[in-house]
Amino acid sequence: MIKSTFPSFPNKFGKKLEKKSEIFGGFTREVSVRKIGNNVVVVKIYPDLKPLFVDFSKSTFSLLFLLPKISFLSKEERIQREIIGHEKLAEIGIPVPKILEFSTRDGLLVEEYIDGTNLYQLIKKSEKTERESISYETGKITGFLHSKGYSFFDNRPQNYIFKDSKIFRVDLETFEVAPSLFERCLDVISFTESFSGKIRNHVYNSFISGYETYSKYHPNNFLESLARKCLSLLNLNLPSFR
Repeated sequence: MIKSTFPSFPNKFGKKLEKKSEIFGGFTREVSVRKIGNNVVVVKIYPDLKPLFVDFSKSTFSLLFLLPKISFLSKEERIQREIIGHEKLAEIGIPVPKILEFSTRDGLLVEEYIDGTNLYQLIKKSEKTERESISYETGKITGFLHSKGYSFFDNRPQNYIFKDSKIFRVDLETFEVAPSLFERCLDVISFTESFSGKIRNHVYNSFISGYETYSKYHPNNFLESLARKCLSLLNLNLPSFR
């Protein structure tokens, strides 16, 4: 059981620099960047959900997407997954921001702010060679993660930050241990399908090449189609403020 590092959420997190309410599968999460003294942090506030909505959502996902173990809808579980994901990624050498404080009871998490560029923006503005290099490295990260028995579930390029020649992984509230074949497929599709046209083709081919450094990817039309539908229903193509 993960214990909170503070009992309640006082107004001690300084001046808000940015604020964004993110829609995720029909509910919201408020994310703000704040300055405390000389430090800049990200503050995430997760909402309470009505039990009826949670139960209905879990049942629907289980039936539609063959995911009986999905349970990230409650604020407590989403924060716990975020913390476990940070711990596991740090253990295997994937850069992540430091979690500074959190409260599962209050639905709050404070983490280090990585002042870089998210990969969606970076890939969109890059030339073909750089675009392919970034996608290849991200594919390696994803394939390596899968080889260790984990998955992201939400692997959008907005959830990666490039800074000082490093790729940081952020927003791990859907982190999964012992993922199914579908969940691994979802990691591939949620990254590559964030783009379209020629960019999408460059990203997909390079991502898969990097991925197969550690894990073999077996394309499955049914699962990939299911993954696209899942992403559409979860609104996972929304832009990120990062």
